[in-house]
Amino acid sequence: MPPLGKSVGDISQVTLGQLVTHTSGLPRGGGGNQVSYYLFNELLPPTGLINYWRKWNGTPGQCWLYSNIGFVTLGFAVGLVKLKNKFVNQYNEQLHLDITKPLGMTNTAAYIQPLGGPVAQGYVGPYNTTTKKWSTANDMKTTAQDMANFMAAELGVRSTGKTLKSALELTQQPVSGTPTNECGKKNKNTNFIMGMAWQISNSGQTNEVLAKDGATSVGGFSAYVALIPKLAMGITLLANKMVTGKLPSNAQSINATALSILNALQSS
Repeated sequence: MPPLGKSVGDISQVTLGQLVTHTSGLPRGGGGNQVSYYLFNELLPPTGLINYWRKWNGTPGQCWLYSNIGFVTLGFAVGLVKLKNKFVNQYNEQLHLDITKPLGMTNTAAYIQPLGGPVAQGYVGPYNTTTKKWSTANDMKTTAQDMANFMAAELGVRSTGKTLKSALELTQQPVSGTPTNECGKKNKNTNFIMGMAWQISNSGQTNEVLAKDGATSVGGFSAYVALIPKLAMGITLLANKMVTGKLPSNAQSINATALSILNALQSS
């Protein structure tokens, strides 16, 4: 990343491994609104985010806390390169060359809508309302087919090339020494251990389940991916709504729905 100057605090001690396992000590958000916009649009970090990095003085490696700002920081750490004595952001180019292109994910990108076909309209709000969101979320855009290609590669049933295959397998391994105690929650642990972004648990079954969810109030979408590598089985649910508030007793979240289907398939 660009040099932050002498005023940088403990963030200079944060490792890439801590960022990818949400154990950096960084909070859920920070650095101003929509800092991901700058990452995904291949811009340099905004002044607000750089100042946030300079002033932050947390304690990395002590506990687990999901952090959006941590993953944006990770994105800049791997996406910024120095060319002709100045930094440029090549996040999307690297993503395309190293991951989406080899996996045949032709309609997956960070800062553009998927190419061709209809584009889903996002919604945000309580379970029983439909409030449209006209803005586009500053995150990955994809299609069901591309996610199927991604899952097939993660499960080892799609050819990816030796280097990418090894990298995908590495992300699925538990990261040794990663804290499982949740930050700010006395005596409470996560119900999973961390791989590289993957949350690993048995979800009440005998086989390990690798899972990751996501949702955005900006664009109004949510998603859930769960894999069982041992059985070469997985599921992805994509929804064009982010539900806020408590669900009624006769409904369940997208996460719970996906796991219910996956558990039923394991038991069949």
